[in-house]
Amino acid sequence: MTDNDPGDISGGEAETTPLLKAAPDRQLSVASEKTRKTLILMTFAIIYITAAASYSVIAPFYPTEAKEKGANSDVVGLIFGMFALVNVFIAPLVGSWLPTIGVRFFLFSGILVIGVSEFLFGFLNKMPDGTVFITFSFVIRIFDGIGGAMAMTAAVAFLAQCFPDNVGSIMGGLEVFTGIGLTLGPLIGGVLYEYGGFGMPFFVLAGLILITLPVCICILPKVHQAAPSEEEGGKTKPSLWKFIKIPAFTIIAMSIVTGGMAIGVIEPTLAPHLKSQFNITSTTKIGLLFFMFCACYSLFAPLFGWIADKTNARWVMTFGSFLCTISLFLMGPVPFSFMPNKLWLTCVAMGLMGLSIGPMIVPAVSELENIVKARGFTLDLAVHGVVSGVFGAGFNFGAFIGPTLSGVFNQYLHFNWTCTVFGCILLLQSIFLLILTLSGSATLPKTKTPESTSVENNTHESETIQS
Repeated sequence: MTDNDPGDISGGEAETTPLLKAAPDRQLSVASEKTRKTLILMTFAIIYITAAASYSVIAPFYPTEAKEKGANSDVVGLIFGMFALVNVFIAPLVGSWLPTIGVRFFLFSGILVIGVSEFLFGFLNKMPDGTVFITFSFVIRIFDGIGGAMAMTAAVAFLAQCFPDNVGSIMGGLEVFTGIGLTLGPLIGGVLYEYGGFGMPFFVLAGLILITLPVCICILPKVHQAAPSEEEGGKTKPSLWKFIKIPAFTIIAMSIVTGGMAIGVIEPTLAPHLKSQFNITSTTKIGLLFFMFCACYSLFAPLFGWIADKTNARWVMTFGSFLCTISLFLMGPVPFSFMPNKLWLTCVAMGLMGLSIGPMIVPAVSELENIVKARGFTLDLAVHGVVSGVFGAGFNFGAFIGPTLSGVFNQYLHFNWTCTVFGCILLLQSIFLLILTLSGSATLPKTKTPESTSVENNTHESETIQS
């Protein structure tokens, strides 16, 4: 048959037509995949806002109510800190159980527990004064912390599994919504308390949290754990103890602890310092300083996450740690320096601290996973679970010991020496990070890891078509 044979042309058309039809299908597949990822990120944005708001909503009114119910300031501080303390113990357990029980189970169960805890918190003012009120406050706050540990540990593991090549950018972007939740929580709580009484903030927030649960169930896909190969055996089975024995892993984990600690240092000490030093008693002005901190953190965390994904995450973390050290030295200020004790310097220090927390903790998850990957561990759901547990436990441990120790130091050493002591701790951690960064040990270059993700919609097949 010649090239000009009509039958040959017809046959050619018959063969090419399916290919022409397949191209739009592939484009639709890529478009639907992008839409699915966008919906996943929007869902987690809602989770991050509501989880952060549930933590901070009690700040403007609970201490006053608790005092009227017979709880002194030390007990109130412990009730506040119980959320973080529970996370220290629960987050690693949840991380180790994720591969066997499932990410979605812990995520959805955690959201449910948080919502129910917030609802029950609204009835605390009906409790008898004294021991009964204090006991139920502790119990409900503990369950709130358990729910937070379950939900947020599962969330970090879920995101690391679904977006393995952009963990820093994704985490940084979602930290914007953490900042929004921490900022809106006290604001909404104060307004609702003023107009609706003690229970109103908790009932409204509980309703919002519980509404997100069916949304999450419908939108979030299943994340599967790949079965370990025979070659891996028990040698590379991930565990917290194996990871902690890696020096680089421990140093990066300590950066998470010091980041949480730096945030907690100013919580119980800044307001009394502003009152005694600058005669500032307006809660609005004090709130604006905390808002400056949250705003700087929320605005710059995504940027540093993106920079960490594109460059060396350790340099980003080292920069953040040194910047946080400087902010604490300025905030005091250091008593043996020539820096003036002025309000504008405190404002600058608050802005610098908010700026520094992002680069300290946002790149930590991806860097921890790079370290364990360099030691021969496969980046599967088991590794993501352990790493997310370390992240949650480390940050909350710092968030617990920060205000606890700063309250004690502030009582005996005053504010400037308190900031100096914690600044020296940050300086020591910064030096360790700098040495680790310069040594460049126990890490791998950033590589694309499409095989590490197993989501039911076959994400990476669509990405291959797109490329």
